[in-house]
Parts: sequence; structure tokens; C-alpha cells
Amino acid sequence: MSGGHRFRAVQRAALYATTVLCGTAAAPVLAQTADAPEQYRNNDEHGVDLTTGTYNPVIVEGSIGNAEEGISLVRYHGQAGWKDNWSGDLRITGNPGSQVATITFGNISEKFTQSGSSWVNTKANGATLVKQVTSSPFVPDQTLYIFTARDGSEITYTTVKSLLTSQTNTEPTSMTIAMASIYCNSSNAADCALPTSIEAPDGSSYALTWDTPHQCETTFEPPTYEQVTTCNVVYRLLDVRSRTSYGMKVKYQSNSWPQGSPAPAPDWTKRSGAKFFDLSEVYCDPTALNCDSVTAASSVSYSYSGGQTTITDDKGGQWVLTTSGGRVTGIRRPGASSDTTSISYGTNGRVSSITVDGETKTYDWTTGTTTVVETSTSGGESSTVTSTPAAQQPVSIENGTNDTISFTYDANGRKIRETRPEGDYAHWTRDARGNVTETRHVAKPNSGLADIVATASFPATCTNPATCNKPDYTIDARGNRTDYTYATHGGVTRVRYPAPSGSGTRPEINYVYSARFPHIRNASGNLVPASQAQYKVTQITACATAATCSGTANETKVTLAYDTPNLLLTQMTVASGNGAVSATTTYAYDDADNLITVDGPLSGTGDTTHYFYDAYNRRRGVIGPDPDGAGSRQRRAERYTFDIESRVTKVETGHANAATEAALNAMAVTGVIEIAYDTNGNVASRKLKSGST
Repeated sequence: MSGGHRFRAVQRAALYATTVLCGTAAAPVLAQTADAPEQYRNNDEHGVDLTTGTYNPVIVEGSIGNAEEGISLVRYHGQAGWKDNWSGDLRITGNPGSQVATITFGNISEKFTQSGSSWVNTKANGATLVKQVTSSPFVPDQTLYIFTARDGSEITYTTVKSLLTSQTNTEPTSMTIAMASIYCNSSNAADCALPTSIEAPDGSSYALTWDTPHQCETTFEPPTYEQVTTCNVVYRLLDVRSRTSYGMKVKYQSNSWPQGSPAPAPDWTKRSGAKFFDLSEVYCDPTALNCDSVTAASSVSYSYSGGQTTITDDKGGQWVLTTSGGRVTGIRRPGASSDTTSISYGTNGRVSSITVDGETKTYDWTTGTTTVVETSTSGGESSTVTSTPAAQQPVSIENGTNDTISFTYDANGRKIRETRPEGDYAHWTRDARGNVTETRHVAKPNSGLADIVATASFPATCTNPATCNKPDYTIDARGNRTDYTYATHGGVTRVRYPAPSGSGTRPEINYVYSARFPHIRNASGNLVPASQAQYKVTQITACATAATCSGTANETKVTLAYDTPNLLLTQMTVASGNGAVSATTTYAYDDADNLITVDGPLSGTGDTTHYFYDAYNRRRGVIGPDPDGAGSRQRRAERYTFDIESRVTKVETGHANAATEAALNAMAVTGVIEIAYDTNGNVASRKLKSGST
């Protein structure tokens, strides 16, 4: 995730998305603090950062819901060690007046420098940081830091001290963090904060709950006998839930912290697993240590042995991770009998070689005022990458034939020029928030060719973070202009395209958004609406031959409905503006929110396509529409078989006499494709067979 990140994924893949963890072999996604992630990522095809020399694998362990608004658990590794995509922290270092605030979330890291009462982003990418102190009668002040990404998404960080006082309703005189840490410790505990909520401009959001047990002692110090309260506190990520009714509960090997003990049991921060829930189906208390009494949609589990961690993912596959000295040395994917990725390191701590599925790449590092890495593969390919350590970004890349591409950055680390081997280059002009206002391609020297220029216009000031880093208009290299209009929540409401002939009527597309409320189970088991709405596109209109044509035959109108607790699409109608022509398609889902039917626009259910899933929510088959109504022709059907890695090993095609799972299992097979893989995971063969044999 880069300077223009959408934290949603951060949210998943995010936001929309990290417990920053220690790099010990037996504690993946466990310990709560470590070095901040790299400010920039420059990974090659194997996940090796060509500026820092770290190895950065990414493993999706489990998920629930769709990619945009669901929840996933993603494991990362880098110079910060093991971490996941949900937790992070905010750390303030330095002396008052010249402090640095570093925020992390997943594998994202941003820095801000103090300027008076404000915080200035070092990347100048449009992101902001604001400190808020909230006061309420009879309640200690709460200190929050609001990080706003360039797309308007907000992450709220709550100080550990505020999390403690919200439970005790008492502000401690002093506080000790009773766990191994680098940044969040007794001397700076008040300057550390944890992410507690993520809010996107369209209303989609995530709430993070932290387990923060504490032991406090109150004394009265002479001679004034002033009350002094000293608290020992620890923290760990407990719960993540989305506004669209999805949740994840993290479980640990121990919940023990005996009274009077200076710290919890060693396994208190060691994870044993995670469970995923559809919260429109079941109730799960966000503060509970577990929700084992209700049925989870899927789960992930961990086991440990020496320097190895075994992950059983939500598809039942087992990953084996081997670490040594805080560095990953091996990864074994599900179904393999030995490591499928092996990593070696030099004495400088950087990757010296990596073997992935039988192919090896080596790295030879030279460090000084610049960092140079020479790479070569077993296939004979080579390259040389030069970077500056402070910038963490490459300044040149040279391939095996001595062709070099060089890069230039401004004072904030933003790329402004890329020069190619023959001297032609691209230059980017940016505004104060990092938006590209001009892209200029300059031809080779002495070519006589004119520059190719495209421009974009952005608001001069940022009054609404949800829209200010989106273009008001763009002009392409041929002078064609496209204009954009946005709602306050950031969704585009109108796009005006260039006139097809260069002048005259400009076609446009208009979007209408409506507030929709997801539903969630409360403690009584009742399905109730969420407290806040989310904006969804409910209408799209366009004209065939005019700019506007509302209510006429010239207009195409698409209407969308979201009638499930999780706001999944349930109906789409495409019609003319006057309603003379209309076609409606409906969508249905199972309890795991897998799409199970698509009913086409014809009357009745004969044009419905049915989808079927296995226990791991893998689509195992599909049965198509009835081809001839009351006729004798049967429905087309297709069935899939998977291996332990969830790879397709067999595709069977044929016919089914009904649209049921029993009919899928009993389908008449007319053709088979069998797929075999070698020990390195490559496709070794595909066999096409007639019939079922």
C-alpha cells in the first residue's frame, strides 16, 4: 500500500488494511510492538525489498464477506517482523516542539513532524494528523489522534492511557505498560495510541476492540497525603467488525494475569486462532474473550513447535513458516512436504538468495552513501538497483544489457521524473498534496518530436478530504476534457465526457447514492439496523445522443437494490427512461453470503443460474438456465474438484436434470479436464477426456 493508499482494504487488504509484532518464530502476529514498517515498498517478484533487503511475504489466512467491505486476516513480514493487516499504533518521539509522530496500520507507515500545534506529513501526500482531547463531565479526558488519508478515510488512534481510563473512570497518576516493547513502554506510555476505528467517507467503517486488562494500586503520599494511582496495563487486539455486519474475534493461548504479578503469562500475547462471524446471523460481544458458543462462518488456527509456526487457514490448508533470528527462512505452502520458499541472508542481515518453487535468485549488496544490489536468476537474468538509504527508494535500475532507467524525487520523496535508457523521460508535476497536475512525456534528444502532455485540476485548498484529492477535470494528450462532480461523501455523481466530434454535445453519466442501513444482531438476538448508514449507488443514468434526457426513451437507467443485512446487491433493473423497456436481474445469497442464484430478466425462474459451494466456501459447481423451458433439453452443468491448496484439479462439464445440489452430484458428465501440478506448484499437465473416464 503506497502513498495514495485506500486504508479500506487496508481494510482487508488496507482502510479497507496490524498488530505490529515481534519477529520470533513462535510468535507470529502476537507481540504488540516493533519497528515501524518501511515508509516505501520496493518489492521484486519474490517479495524482496530491493532497497532495504527485507523479505516481505503476504499470506491471506482467512476472510469473510466481499473484498470491499468484508474482513480478512492477512499476514505480513518486513523490517518490523511479523504483523497483520488490522492493528498498528501511533508513536510520538522526540522533545516537545520538535516531535515526530509515526503511525502504522498493517504494512503502512506514515510520519508527521510537529509544527507548532500542527502535524505536517513528511510525504506531502495529502494525509493529515490531528490531535483531539474530548472532555465530558465526571469522565477523565480522552486523547485521540485522527489520521486522515488522502481519500478522506479516517483512522482514529486512542491513547493507551485513554483506553485504561475509559474502563476505570479514573485517570492514573502514572502508568506502566507491562509487556515487552520498543516504543510503548513506561517512559512514553502516554504518547502511544492504538487504532480503534476506521471510517470511510461513504459510511463504511470498522471498529477495533482492544483487550486492555490492568492492575492499579492507590496510595496516599505524605506529607499532603495526595492520592496517587499507579496502573500496570497490557494490550492486545481482540475484535474487528465492519458496519456491514462482519466480525473477527482473535483468540490467544492464555488469558491469565494473576493478581500481583508484574506481567501476564508468557502466552498472553500468543495467538491460538481467529474466528469470522456474520453478525447479521449471530451475536458476538465485541469485548468478549471468545464467542465459542455461537457458530463461526470460518476460522484460522495456529500451532507452534520450535522455530516453526503452522497456520491452518480458513480453507483447511496448512502453511508452515520457519523463522530464525527474527527472519523468515522458509515457507511451506499447503500440501507440500518441504519448504516451497527458502530464504538465505548475508552477514548484513539482507536477503542473499531466495528459492521459490525451484527457481533461485541471488542478491549481492554493497552499502555506503548508496545501496546497490546486483541480482541474478537461475535463468540468467540480472539487474542492478541503486537506492539511497534515507529515501528508501531506487534512483536507478540497470538490466543485464546495461540499459538504465533513473528516477528523480522531490524533497518529500515523491517521484517527479523517470528517464529511460535512450534519454526520453516522463515528468510529473504535483501540487502541495501530491496530486499529479501534469504528466509530460518528453521524446529522445534531437528527435524533434513535441512533448505529450496531459493535465488534471484539483481544488486549491482541501475543505473536504473525501473530494479534494480527486480531479475536477482531466485533459488528455489530445486536448479532450472530462469533468467530474462528487457528493460530499466522495462518490462521483457526474462524469461529463468529451464531445465525440470534438465539439457539440458532451455525453455524461450520472450516479445517485442513497443511505442504506446494514443490520446486525443485538444481545437479545434481534436483527436491528446499524446506528449509521452507508452510501450505496442506487441509480445510474446515461443518454444515447444527448447530455441530459431524463424520463425519455433516449435515457438508459440502471436501478440497484441492496436488500440483505450486509447490503449485498439483490436486484438490478436496466430500463429506458420512460419505462417502455425494462429488464430485471435478481441475486440471492446463502448464509455465508456466497452468491447462489442469478435470476435473469425473463419471467419465471427458468433463466436462473445456480451456484454451489463446499464447506470451505469454494464454488464447486454451477448449473445454468433451462435452455428450452418445457422441452426435453437439460441444463448445462459444470463441477470442480480442488486439492488441499484450493487449486482446481478437475473440471467436469455436462448436463443436470434439475437445478439442485443433488442434480449437480448426479450430473451426466460429457467432458473432463484433469489438471496435474509438479512439486514446484507449476501446471505439469492438462488432460482432456470425453465422458467421465
